Amino acid sequence: MIYTRDKFLKAGSYGRVSTSRDSSGNPVALKEFMYEHVVSGFNSLRELDILSKLSSSIYVPKLIDVELKYFEFSRIKKSKIDSLVLVTELADTDGEAFFKDRSRCTIEISIHLTTQLFLAVKYLHSRGITHRDLKPSNMLIKYDGNGVPNLKLCDFGFATFLCY
Repeated sequence: MIYTRDKFLKAGSYGRVSTSRDSSGNPVALKEFMYEHVVSGFNSLRELDILSKLSSSIYVPKLIDVELKYFEFSRIKKSKIDSLVLVTELADTDGEAFFKDRSRCTIEISIHLTTQLFLAVKYLHSRGITHRDLKPSNMLIKYDGNGVPNLKLCDFGFATFLCY
């Protein structure tokens, strides 16, 4: 599928996140890991593995597509991986931006989101996964049809599988 980038959202240690639209015009998020982090590090592959296993969960953004981008060496007509792109559902905001606006944070909403955070962590642990990088910017907020914010965890680059 072809994705057109709309807006850059943020960059991290391993790549960048942008908003985009699919060929039907539906909004999506693109998380692009640069070449050196796809080949030399396991963070991008770990995140892909975890998202693919948890994508049906209400606590994790739905993984829609995975793209490997290549670039070609013109002289030798060979190509190599340029980046790995994870295409997920687009959230409305992240926890960092959400909690800065105190008018949105009533006691009821705070209790609701804290409960969802505990349930999300419990769900991850029941699947043998520990996140290891929980912070407001790794908590996505997506509003339902009634305007109620719901929490989803993202950025599983530092996550590990628990051994029992």
